Formats: sequence, structure tokens, C-alpha cells
Amino acid sequence: MIFLCPFILVGKSEDLLVRQTIERSIPYVELKGQEWIKKNKCVSCHQVNTMIWSLSLAEKKGFAVSEKLGSWIDWSVEESLKKNEKGKRVGRLNKEGVAQILFADLKIENSQREKLLDLLALDQKNDGTWDAGGQLPSQKRPAKETSLVSSSWIALSARKKVSQASIPTIHIQKEGQSIEWYVVNLLLSSVNGDEKVNSFTNKLKEFQNSDGGWGWLVNEPSDALGTGMALYALQYVNSEKTLKTRTRAIEFLTKTQRTDGTWPVKGTKRKKREKVEETSTYWGTAWAIIGLTSGLSENDN
Repeated sequence: MIFLCPFILVGKSEDLLVRQTIERSIPYVELKGQEWIKKNKCVSCHQVNTMIWSLSLAEKKGFAVSEKLGSWIDWSVEESLKKNEKGKRVGRLNKEGVAQILFADLKIENSQREKLLDLLALDQKNDGTWDAGGQLPSQKRPAKETSLVSSSWIALSARKKVSQASIPTIHIQKEGQSIEWYVVNLLLSSVNGDEKVNSFTNKLKEFQNSDGGWGWLVNEPSDALGTGMALYALQYVNSEKTLKTRTRAIEFLTKTQRTDGTWPVKGTKRKKREKVEETSTYWGTAWAIIGLTSGLSENDN
């Protein structure tokens, strides 16, 4: 496995290295994402939502991305609203992906946005949460936590009445086994302006590994998936108290990127947790772009 040589990040050199890291990743995310769409014609959480989120954010920050991005976003929305052979909207089965598309604030027509919001309101259980869809329940963390994470993503993007009905149940669980659980709860607390922001921020600081990164699970070795997610959430809150934490995370990502623009990430499923998986590597690379790019000012490239 070949990694780029580590650099000492200082001032403008740090900024340049971050930009080079992002630029190196964009072609991979575009290529593999487009291949997924062409081959599978599936708007699942496997790749498409993180693809268009990471590329859209990069474009907003002045990076060159494919001219096809707009068509990929349109396709994603149209496919989510399309009915399957059983007469159900495809996005109804992939609410976490739909929620991330909405949370990413992509260029979507208001009428289409309202239809996606309608999908998020469907299948909400009596306790206000939703079951995780697709293959998510087979992940290497408790199924209940996976459902709460999916519910948190949905609550971030759903209409206020729908979102507020889910929060009491989401907040019953005090701790999670995955860094994603803390990330999405920090985002949800920040959006709602509640007092749990400091608690979740402190937990992410506590769980940061000595190399500056996080694994997708708490206490796992660092990878780009956990690190990209944690960095994005901390950038979103943007507290001066986490500046050192964020700087160390950026250093981890710039030092460990492979020459092809990717980061190796082991599988998030129980049966594939011991080896690097293509889907997890794609998620990690896209999330690294999201985390690194979110700290840059718009059109500053």
C-alpha cells in the first residue's frame, strides 16, 4: 500500500496541501460514482448521496468538478421520486440517502425538494423514529444504533414537525458505539440549538486517536470515513475550542491519502469488517472531501 510522504503543515503550505489533497480525490469520486450510476442505475446509499454532496461542496468552494454534476443531481432526485415495480417511491426505501441529499443543500427545484420532504415523513413509527433501510442493519454496530443514526439523519432534513417528534427517542440513548452516532447527534443538537452540543463535541475530542483521526467505530484505528465525518461536524459547529482537534484531523487526512487520491477503509458490515472494502473506501474518500472542504471559504481556490 503506497501512501504520500507526510508533510509538516505550516501557514500557507498547510492550505496548499489541503487543496492538493482535495483536488487529488475529486477524479476518483467522479469516476467511481459515475460507474456506479451507469452499471447499477441505483440511487442507493452506497455511493450517490456522498458523491453529489462532496462534489457540490467542492464546487461551491471553487474546485473544478465535472460539468455533469448538475445532471447527476437531477438524476438522483428523479430516481428517488420514481416508483419501483411494487409501486413505492424508491427514495422511501432509502430515506437516509434522501436526507443527506437535502441536508447537503444541493441545487434542487423547490417542487422537487417538497416531494423529497414528503418521502421523509412516511413510515415514521409511533416513537418518532424510522427503521434503517437497505443493507444498513447488517453494519458492525447494534441494529438499534443504526436505526437511531438513520433517524437522526432524517430528523436533520425533515420538516420541523416531523423532526421534533423523533428527537425525544433519539436522545434516550446516551452513548453510541460508532463515531457516526456522535457526529449526527452533534449536528442535530447544533441545528436545534440545544445544550447537548458541548457534550457531543467533548466526546468527539475525547475519542480522537493519537494520530489525529477517528475510526468509524469508537476506539477503532483511524480511517478517512470516521475522520471525515468527525471533521465535518466539528467544522459545522466551528468552535474555537476544537481548533487544535480539527487541525490534527486535517493533518491525518493529508498524511495518509494514497497516490490515487483515496484512503483505505475497512468494511462497515459485520462480515466484512476485517478487510478494506470498495464501498467503505468510497465513503471515506467522499467524506474526507466533505470534511476538508467544509473548512474552506467559498470560491477561495
